[in-house]
Amino acid sequence: MKNEYDSNANLRYGAFRRSTMAGSSPQQQFDAAVQLIRGLPKDGPFQPSNDMKLRLYGFFKQATEGPCTQPAPSFWDVVGKAKWAAWKNLGDLPSEQAMTSYVDEIKQTSVGV
Repeated sequence: MKNEYDSNANLRYGAFRRSTMAGSSPQQQFDAAVQLIRGLPKDGPFQPSNDMKLRLYGFFKQATEGPCTQPAPSFWDVVGKAKWAAWKNLGDLPSEQAMTSYVDEIKQTSVGV
């Protein structure tokens, strides 16, 4: 199973690296980065921190839905409130910049290496 994970992870990482080369649009790079993160096994060798997960969540929501217009979750919804804040704090960041920030966040890690 580990070899299957390694093979699939290497394929996703290779696609991500190719997408970040010159000539790829921010949307293509973002899509490849999202697929890379979504393809990570929950018990795999790379475990992003909660802070990284929140940053990625905020950038993803901003890139796909635009600025947060949702009301804040209740005080008791600690996880929902943290996710909402990660998105809301991005303010009017343009979608394309959120895509680029998402990709940059992935580039700073050793995902797939």
